[in-house]
Amino acid sequence: MRDKNTFWSSAAKDGLLLGGISVAYVLIIFLMSKIQGGVGITFIMNVLSSLLWIAKFSGSLIFLRFCIHRWQSGSEDEEGSGSRYGAAVALLSALVYSGFHFAYITFVTPDAFVESIDILAQAGALDSKSLELMKEMAPSMPLYSFIGNLIYCTLFGIIASAIFGRPKQNPF
Repeated sequence: MRDKNTFWSSAAKDGLLLGGISVAYVLIIFLMSKIQGGVGITFIMNVLSSLLWIAKFSGSLIFLRFCIHRWQSGSEDEEGSGSRYGAAVALLSALVYSGFHFAYITFVTPDAFVESIDILAQAGALDSKSLELMKEMAPSMPLYSFIGNLIYCTLFGIIASAIFGRPKQNPF
């Protein structure tokens, strides 16, 4: 049986790596957005962006599954240890990614929310009250985004951990 320090130390390392996958994806997409070109280049960048997202998503799930199975192989006597370990990795990964995303939208793209609101206003999608409310909320959006990402990523990781962490049962 492993102790709690080993559990959290290992989960922190795996969570940092798992969160790093999403951080790397955001950075690559940011760098790709700087490439200027015509319609053909834009189309290629959109296709590459979609392929990178698929690779990130599937790679994250494969890595989480690998981490859970690696942890389970060292603690065969504990029921549900894989699910608990996966949930811890998911939480720590969500903290890494959400913290990075908060910094990214606060310092790298601080006007993104204001620009989005302006686009909605120009399209006539908002009435005057909604527009004023959105403009008042814009400075708080990085915090809301942090909380939303943290909750979403953690819940998604917990669900994936519950699936991957089920003990293997012999059906016969």
